[in-house]
Amino acid sequence: SVLADIGDEQSLTANLSTFSGHIKRISALRAEADGRSLLLLDELGTGTDPMEGAALGQALLKQLIKGGVGNGALTIATTHHSIMTSLKFEDPRAENASVEFDEQALAPTYKLLWGVPGGHTWLSTFMFIQMVVWH
Repeated sequence: SVLADIGDEQSLTANLSTFSGHIKRISALRAEADGRSLLLLDELGTGTDPMEGAALGQALLKQLIKGGVGNGALTIATTHHSIMTSLKFEDPRAENASVEFDEQALAPTYKLLWGVPGGHTWLSTFMFIQMVVWH
């Protein structure tokens, strides 16, 4: 089975913030996951304090890598928390990848760069927006 936490699960009526919505969804997915599942986690660790979100995301990935009940799924996680890239050096079952970004065109090329963590393009994007908005 393919299981995914993608998008924002916040709900004012259910009293869920973005972060608690993700946690609730990931908990449900882990209960459903087995050794034949593919678990997709988009923007892991977001919706809360960046340092705390990164630490919690890293702890979750370590637990998923460890295996066992609710943890045996092949997991693909996207994140902007660069600390999570260190998992590759702690466990040979973890790997980094990114999508190439053309900084001239300010657009992804959709070329997968296996073994390469994603770079930060905020400065070139900011400079482009500043030129468009302020000139």
